[in-house]
Amino acid sequence: MVFKKLCVAAILAVASAPVLAAECSVDIAGNDQMQFDKKEITVSKSCKQFTVNLKHPGKLGKNVMGHNWVLTKTADMQGAVNDGMAAGLPADYVKKDDARVIAHTKVIG
Repeated sequence: MVFKKLCVAAILAVASAPVLAAECSVDIAGNDQMQFDKKEITVSKSCKQFTVNLKHPGKLGKNVMGHNWVLTKTADMQGAVNDGMAAGLPADYVKKDDARVIAHTKVIG
C-alpha cells in the first residue's frame, strides 16, 4: 500500500513538472559598470505574461549611473536607443508612445 502511494505521488510529481517549471519572471541586475548579470532571457511559451524585475546593486544614483531595461525587436533597437537617449532621464530614456518599444522598466539607480 505504501509503495502504491509512493508511485502515485511520483507520477503526479513528474506530470506536474512542466507546469511548475514555467518561470514567468526574471530578476536582472545592472551594476555601476554598465553591465547586466544576464546575457539571455528565455520565456516559456506557457507564460501569458512575463515580468522583468530590474535590480541595481550598485552605489551610484540614477542621475549618474541609472539603468533601465527596454525590449525591442533587433531591427528596431538602434532607433529606439537613439530616440530614448534624446528623450532623456525624465522619460526613463524611452521616447513617449514609441511603437518600437515592446516593454520597458523605469530607470533605477
